[in-house]
Amino acid sequence: MGGSGGPAIGSSSCVISLYDPDDSLVAAQSALDHAIEKIRSLELERESRPFALEDGYVDEISRIDRELNIQHANTGIHRDRLNALRLRSRDQARVKREREKTAAIPEIKKRLARRQAATEKLDQLLKQTADHVAELIAADEAVFERWPSALPPASRLSYLRATTLDPLSSRRIQRPISAGIIRELANRVPFDVAADVEKSSRELIDELESAPVPDLPEEEIAA
Repeated sequence: MGGSGGPAIGSSSCVISLYDPDDSLVAAQSALDHAIEKIRSLELERESRPFALEDGYVDEISRIDRELNIQHANTGIHRDRLNALRLRSRDQARVKREREKTAAIPEIKKRLARRQAATEKLDQLLKQTADHVAELIAADEAVFERWPSALPPASRLSYLRATTLDPLSSRRIQRPISAGIIRELANRVPFDVAADVEKSSRELIDELESAPVPDLPEEEIAA
């Protein structure tokens, strides 16, 4: 049965080249190395033959030259096959990498979606934080509104305002170089601002309770 010169489907060389390209490359490289080594051996053999006029010398040199021609031809065949196998191996590797890329992108998209969802949750919490801070500031201001005159002056007690606490202060506080504001906030959790405000509240009441009632100005007494 005629063929194109390629290995039959059932042959071991075809099995190797189809299913184990690495083994095919090793086999092709080994065949090339063997042909090159054979050429070196034949050349050494030819050089070592002492010149003689007998018919046997000419026949032997002719045999070596024929074998050299065959091995040189084989070397070209093996090099071509090795280059073809390398190209095919590279193409197969590229196809494999393309498949891996195609499979990887949807997974990355899922990860990005999870990241986006987490970011949106964080945005909502930060907005709630801003709303709650505004509510706290308003409540803090309300503590000192319509301040009864029978109490010590509110200006003297301003250090007990909630907004004087470092975490709530609007003052620019000098700090060493630090992380981004959200990461810095996360690294400081848990805050216990409520406990700090509660302490300030106790101190305010203690001071108010212990302070004497201020005297009225003379003009108000006269009135």
